[in-house]
Amino acid sequence: MFRSLIQDGIDMSVLHNTSEAIRQIDLRPEYREWLSSRLARCLSIDDFSSSASALGEVRAGGAWLQGGFQVHPIAENRNPTCDFQISCNGLETYVEVATKQMSGLTADYLNSSSDCRERSICPGGAPDPNKDGETIGENAGHKFASIMPKAKQVPHGSVALLWVDVQDEDWWPADITHTKPVVSFNGDFYSGGIWHGFYGSKDQSL
Repeated sequence: MFRSLIQDGIDMSVLHNTSEAIRQIDLRPEYREWLSSRLARCLSIDDFSSSASALGEVRAGGAWLQGGFQVHPIAENRNPTCDFQISCNGLETYVEVATKQMSGLTADYLNSSSDCRERSICPGGAPDPNKDGETIGENAGHKFASIMPKAKQVPHGSVALLWVDVQDEDWWPADITHTKPVVSFNGDFYSGGIWHGFYGSKDQSL
């Protein structure tokens, strides 16, 4: 019951964030065509990564607008591009949105059977039984550390921000504790997987 209440709370929070972002964008006629194109991508059932990334862009764009920034969506072309250019008080920067989803192995696992029995998932993927000592936190950390390491969307010499959206349902188990350097649970101490993704070192044990 407790877990159900938490899950319902996350569900409602994501729903609120998404609906508020759509409202913020729809209030401005100059963004409606862009919004329509993203909502059309949200209807894709053949490629859920496309619909998830579209929702991530909508939430990011709406949040920047609500924060008082001018937001300029960047049209896609053959060359890599960021999603937005934002400006405020004469300062400009680029924004790239990354929406995290479950690992390919986890997706295959969930799709392997059509029965309705309960299954568990881990943000970033479950530990590989063939790799001694691999942990859930390690996999989550690797997921974040590997976000666009060789990206070329940002024009040379420009300032850019990476907006990471973890509001896709696959990542709901990743709560605020995953961002902390030290967490205590059942008498043990550990560091959050998301924290490791930003501050950990490759050769250090997680």
